[in-house]
Amino acid sequence: MGGFSRLAQNVPMPDRERLLAKAVAATRSSKYVAFANGGDLLKDVVALANVGGGVVLTQASPDVEAIRRELAFEEVELVSTDRGPALLVGPAGDAPLTFDTQGAFFRHGARSVPASRDDLKRFMDKRLSLVRRRLIVDIKRVISAPAGSEIVAIERSEDERGERVIRITTDEHAPLYRAIDFDVTHPFRQKELIAEVNGRLPDGQAINSYAFQAIKRTYAIDPDFEHRPRYGTTQYSEAFVEWLVDRIGGDPEFVERARAHYHALRVSASRSRG
Repeated sequence: MGGFSRLAQNVPMPDRERLLAKAVAATRSSKYVAFANGGDLLKDVVALANVGGGVVLTQASPDVEAIRRELAFEEVELVSTDRGPALLVGPAGDAPLTFDTQGAFFRHGARSVPASRDDLKRFMDKRLSLVRRRLIVDIKRVISAPAGSEIVAIERSEDERGERVIRITTDEHAPLYRAIDFDVTHPFRQKELIAEVNGRLPDGQAINSYAFQAIKRTYAIDPDFEHRPRYGTTQYSEAFVEWLVDRIGGDPEFVERARAHYHALRVSASRSRG
């Protein structure tokens, strides 16, 4: 099974690597993997977004910006795989994604079809369930707070360096506690991290996103190297860039060992699933 490399900005979506690997190995369309069929490309994007995201395998690289404008939907990313270009589609937002005057589409097995009442009901039920779970978590936080606790609203602001700061006391003379800004401490998304690493490596040692995932899955990575926001994609630190450059640049076999081990893990996992 071949790898893939990022060509566009990141798309927030759970299990993105698993979906891309599944698409690379796919021999037919499924609920989360579509084979582009001419004019059905936009329908497939809409349908996949409405079932939580997926991958569209295409024969030629489509105009991603045109697709985003047409659908008023940003969560579409062009990726390159060993099977050719593909579109990585993120989940729809609070309401089903629609296409022109034709309305919403959903995946039914290997097909993208107009939304039925049941499709719309399931979509909204999932959204309501998510809202309820978040509400319950917030309520539990309030209920479990120590006796005498006070609920306060925190005002966000920026200091002279553009960093967010917060004050959680009405005493203006009290010390300030700075909130961690992960956009500063972990500024790289996967695509940006790979580009930064490749820019520092000697010629001939560049990595792609498949090699990057192989390294993450097979080597002991410091947990502080990455930040996983509640929403959005994983962010990586400058320290991780330095770690990767040091390991890859200092060991010609580092990446190949990772790829071989990662491939073996995936083969083993595939066999265990039958």
